[in-house]
Amino acid sequence: MNLPKGVHRVEGGFKVKQRKTGREVWCPILPELAAEMATWTKQPGPYLRHAKGSYSRNSFWNSFNEQRDNIPELAGTTLHGLRCTAVINLRRAGLSVPQIGDIVGMSLATVQRYCRFADAKESGQAALIRLEELRAAKAKERKA
Repeated sequence: MNLPKGVHRVEGGFKVKQRKTGREVWCPILPELAAEMATWTKQPGPYLRHAKGSYSRNSFWNSFNEQRDNIPELAGTTLHGLRCTAVINLRRAGLSVPQIGDIVGMSLATVQRYCRFADAKESGQAALIRLEELRAAKAKERKA
């Protein structure tokens, strides 16, 4: 199967030069995607196709928006929002900002911006737990 111009399959992933920044990134092919790709018909051309040919960036976006209405789990989502969700899920799984950037092909500044809220929420929750532990310890000391 041929890949789009500038995209190369390398060592279990895709190497691609980003259109916006010109930066070369390597994005892994996760096992779930590899299993799905194994079911695809082998034919020349891009991976993602529709009845009339291959997708452009705009036609893919429009198709996603149309299909989203038929899939309850995707209600209210956007492709951009799914990127942010992926970054946050990788952060919650314990990956570092540079690791996430390497996987999703985003700059460190963008990954940090997406992670900021999730990191602050986790930190705030940990602080509340710690405060409760300190209160409980003081209460126990008073009773002793």
